[in-house]
Amino acid sequence: MRLRPLPYKTLPDALAAAADAGAALTLLEWDDPDAGTPTSTRRVPYAELMDRARRAATELRAAGVMRGTYVLMVLPNGLDFVITFFAVLLAGGVPVPQPYPAPFDDPDALLWNFERILERTRGGLLVLSEPLMERWAAEPRLGPLARTGAPPARAEPLAEVAVLAPEDVAFVQFTSGSTGHPKGVMLTHHNLLSNCAAIGMGLHMQRGEVGVSWLPLCHDMGLIGAWLATMCHHMDLVLMSPFDFVVDPLRWPWALSQFRGAISTSPNFGYALCVRARRSAVDAATLDLSSWRAALCGAEPVSADTLQRFAERFRGHGFNAHALLPVFGLAEASLAVTFPKPGVPLHVDHVDRNALSDARRAIPSPPGMPWSVGLTALGTHVAGHRVRVVDEHDRPRAEREVGEICVRGPSVTPGYLNDTAATQDLLRGGWMHTGDLGYVVDGQLYVCGRSKDVIIFRGRKYYPQDLERAAQDVEGVRKGNVVAFSDMDPGGGVERVTLVLESRADGEDKAALPGRVRARVSECTGVPVERVVVLSPGELPKTPSGKLRRLECRARFLPPHAREPGSQL
Repeated sequence: MRLRPLPYKTLPDALAAAADAGAALTLLEWDDPDAGTPTSTRRVPYAELMDRARRAATELRAAGVMRGTYVLMVLPNGLDFVITFFAVLLAGGVPVPQPYPAPFDDPDALLWNFERILERTRGGLLVLSEPLMERWAAEPRLGPLARTGAPPARAEPLAEVAVLAPEDVAFVQFTSGSTGHPKGVMLTHHNLLSNCAAIGMGLHMQRGEVGVSWLPLCHDMGLIGAWLATMCHHMDLVLMSPFDFVVDPLRWPWALSQFRGAISTSPNFGYALCVRARRSAVDAATLDLSSWRAALCGAEPVSADTLQRFAERFRGHGFNAHALLPVFGLAEASLAVTFPKPGVPLHVDHVDRNALSDARRAIPSPPGMPWSVGLTALGTHVAGHRVRVVDEHDRPRAEREVGEICVRGPSVTPGYLNDTAATQDLLRGGWMHTGDLGYVVDGQLYVCGRSKDVIIFRGRKYYPQDLERAAQDVEGVRKGNVVAFSDMDPGGGVERVTLVLESRADGEDKAALPGRVRARVSECTGVPVERVVVLSPGELPKTPSGKLRRLECRARFLPPHAREPGSQL
């Protein structure tokens, strides 16, 4: 399908058009964790946002922001973030959104991550919220980087805003670090507007509709999919904090019901939290989700079982199961890569897990068998883009043959910030290599896992997701909260498998859990699990979007004998 481009050249152009169209943001805040309805509801027209961004741009210019200055933003979801993001652009800088720390986050881990990012940006400005300014204003590990709070936007509007071009970098999205050290994905205005156009076409976005989001704005799904895409199509967006969502997940469907939301997105775990939510201050009996026509799910493996249970729970509240849209995307493609057609039922392909990992073929298998695995269809490529699956020699794979997923199109990044080697590895032969493994059937994409995560045991290859799905069948294991990895036994030279999982079990049930998990994984995959580490809920390391940090988990829970001498874990 040919892409219909948007009538803007840059993001500030799109903001100006949204202002002229009368679109707005509505910001929800809960000061009381036990409250069902928000303690604060504020509607901010894009016209007001644009004026405040121009005033804040004056403050940033005075702080030293000029053309090409990288501005690391560590701000919570809300007005300070959206104003600062556009203020940086108007001043000529490049926004670099960063995760806002949760109360339970390890500050040392956050600062370590910032140090890695500063190596790539090579200086700039750090914009912090007031609480973080108090904590980190003199933090020596941040080096000579200038620090300031969110610009107050009290100055006169910037008289001469930066002249931007479509090929200019609009912002840098640092990867979450779930697959390695964070790399800065450079995205141009053309990349972003192309992806927003493709999203709008795929979802049939209409002016005057309402989007609802709790996703963090520092992450591509929240920043591009929820905010910028709705803004570009002159939709209102209702925005809440991810922390307010986690405290009471039913606040999300409440907002969709209250504001007649049409489009909203979440990783798989968000739908799972709503299914499991039993205690809530929200009056669930009054929910009306009949307006929710596009419920997207991505950013992590999509469980059709979770989505079906979500649809069943909220069917009595007007939710249409055909609104569920499993999707595939990644930061290096701006965001969206594949979408299913709206209104099409979920489709699960049940295949032989051994043939999938050994022969790299997706051979149909009866559902319910221990050797079967069900993978959710993630749709076809979005307008103006192409997707193909290739082998290790970049040769196209046939239907139902597993290989690396590659993408090309106007949304694909020009590369990683100050990282030539990684860029060359990413962009080869005119295609962007995702590192994800998958296959295609009838034009539909199915994702198996990441090539770097594959476990090799006794000469056979296994996807960690297969072991994780098997473990999740065991009662007491929190679904979506299992990580499998392997390490080499230094004595015998054999890979040994570790499973790390979360559970609410205690006492005898907790003590019996490792044995039951080992038995189930062995039954389904034939892989003996060396270690099972049982954690309490919330202890597995995750990205801001809720995706499991596999490498961090492996580093943290690697058996002591397998650690390299001198490693800091």
